[in-house]
Amino acid sequence: MYQYLQLTFNILINICKKHQTITSNSPTIKPQGIRGKVVSLAVRQIAKAIRYGGKELDNIIKFLNKNEEKEFSKYAYQIADRLDHISRIPDLTAQMVKEYMFNFLVYELRFNPGTAMLISDAIKGAINWIIF
Repeated sequence: MYQYLQLTFNILINICKKHQTITSNSPTIKPQGIRGKVVSLAVRQIAKAIRYGGKELDNIIKFLNKNEEKEFSKYAYQIADRLDHISRIPDLTAQMVKEYMFNFLVYELRFNPGTAMLISDAIKGAINWIIF
């Protein structure tokens, strides 16, 4: 999985280098959109891990206690589906994923806000683990 993500990351970097833009405020050259693409790939990878298992799932579960783990397992496929939906958002950040997941867990699945925050933090931590 890590090799796949690293290869995809390298491909995205090469694409961005070909399509560099110059911003009007400064003469520096900046690739546009690479972070959003990488976060999107990480979110899809986490959704896949939630469905089928993997290191990413272990990184989420280790942050949760038994009650939170039980709630997470009960709604795992719905959480994975929502992560797939979130991954399509342009210029996505790990913080945005956390906020969208928190709102989804609290307002749609009716999770306790404390449990929802821990699960959202765990997902954000897994995203950062994949990226960095």
